[in-house]
Formats: sequence, C-alpha cells, structure tokens
Amino acid sequence: MAYIGLKQLDPILTGSLQVSGSLGLTGSLDVDTNIVAGNRVTADYGTIAYSLVVNEGGHGGGDFRVEGISDPYLIFADAGTDKLAIGTSVVSPSLLTIDGDITATHVTASGNISASGTIYADNFTSTGTDVAGISFADDLNITGHITASGNISASGDISADDVYIGSDTNTIGHVYLNNYNTTFMQMKRHSGDDKIIMKAGGQSMIAMVKDNGGDPSQIVFNDDGVDVDIRFEGISDNSLLYLDGSQNSIQLGSAATSHVTASGNINTTDGRIYEAGTSVIDHATAMAIVFGG
Repeated sequence: MAYIGLKQLDPILTGSLQVSGSLGLTGSLDVDTNIVAGNRVTADYGTIAYSLVVNEGGHGGGDFRVEGISDPYLIFADAGTDKLAIGTSVVSPSLLTIDGDITATHVTASGNISASGTIYADNFTSTGTDVAGISFADDLNITGHITASGNISASGDISADDVYIGSDTNTIGHVYLNNYNTTFMQMKRHSGDDKIIMKAGGQSMIAMVKDNGGDPSQIVFNDDGVDVDIRFEGISDNSLLYLDGSQNSIQLGSAATSHVTASGNINTTDGRIYEAGTSVIDHATAMAIVFGG
C-alpha cells in the first residue's frame, strides 16, 4: 500500500486529489469546492460548512442512512422509492414512515395523519372554519374528557359513562338531532328549578319540571298549549286513551268522540257516577239517567 504524506509545515494541496481506492484520514479534511465520490462517503464525525448533497445525480440506488448507537437506520432515505423512514429501513406508501414515538410541539397537516398505534395529544384542534373538523374513520377511545364549544357529530354510535352539557350549574344545554335544530332535548337549571324539555319540530311535547322552591313538581304534555293530541295504545285498540288537544276532550276507546266518552263500560267502586251538582246515576235503581235533555 502506498501512502502520501503531507508535511505539517505545508498541509495544503492546491490541486486535485484522486484516489482509486479508499482514503482514510486520522485528522480533518477541508475542501474548498466539492467532494466527489463514486460510491460511498463514510465518516465518524463530519462537519459541512454550507450544504451536503447526497445522490445529486438522482440514482435509484443512492440511499442515505444515518446510524445511531443501536439503530442502524436512525434516518433513512430510500432514493428508489422517494420515501423517508426514521428508525426503520422499511418504507411505506406514505412519504414518511416512523418506527417509534413522536414528540412534537405542533403537528400541522393539510392531508391525513395515520398511525397503526396510538396518538397522544393534549389537544386536537381544527382550523376553525365552517368546513374544518377532526374526523376518525375507526373507533375513538378516550379515557379522559371531551370538551367542545361547538358540535360533536358521528355517523355511528357515541357511548360514554357520563355526558355533561352546559358550562356550569345554572345554564341551558341541548342535544340536537343532526341538522335539525328544531328537534332536540333541552336541559336547564334556572332560578333553582331543574327542567327537561323535549321538542319535535319546534313544539314542546313533554316538559318535566323539578321545582326546588316548594311548589309541586310537574310532568307537562303539550307545554306550548297548541293542537297536539296524546294517544295511549292498547293491544287491540290504538286509542285506548285519547286526549284531543283541539277539542279539549278526553276519549276512552277508539269510538269515543265527545268531551268524556267511552265506547265501552264505565265501572266505579261504589256503583255510582256523579255529575257536578247533586245528580247521580245509580245502576242499582235506574237503567239510565240523561242530563241536560
């Protein structure tokens, strides 16, 4: 093996140096222009003042690799596939494949972020526009809390041990049917009273009020006082009990039509039916008594 020695007093080579084999240095190599290598450049330590270009010719086999203490593929650039990898030599269809955990202050993406493992984050935030959002194609399991100032929508099921709506203990919260802001359940605590209202198409169908001021608590049907009927079905009679809002009437049985009517028998515990006043129907002494006629 032949050696070229550079004197300590004159260490500068002003021309070019071509080596057909290997070039080993125990010291440093300073180059004013370029280092051109046909195959591979390796170094225990390297200092580049301005830039380092690997595979400038764009060859398919010109990969770039940085080794760590125990990971030979700490950083890997696969020139043949135009892909990058960290911690692995296996690249995926994505531009970047990472085998390990990522810790980042911010992650901003205009496309998709996918992971075969778990993504941990203190916060998930969208861009905040009308069409922006955070979507998940698979199940999303959260062990903590979900806090949202806007809407939470899902094409599948949302299951949770507890769901809290409203910002404090004296507020109003709503659970809406998707894209229909007139059909919802409203829960509110106001002036010490607790109230749940169920609305369909903007009409209050059921209101449940727990009065905490001493007045009786109530369950109110048709709280808006509009033309809403209430019907209770039996096994073979679909109007076993019918409350007609427009007629202000209670009807018992599907054939009933007047204020309080029954298409069947009316039974009482003492055998008597009382009208307001003193008139009495006693089935033991009379076949029928007609009031008002």
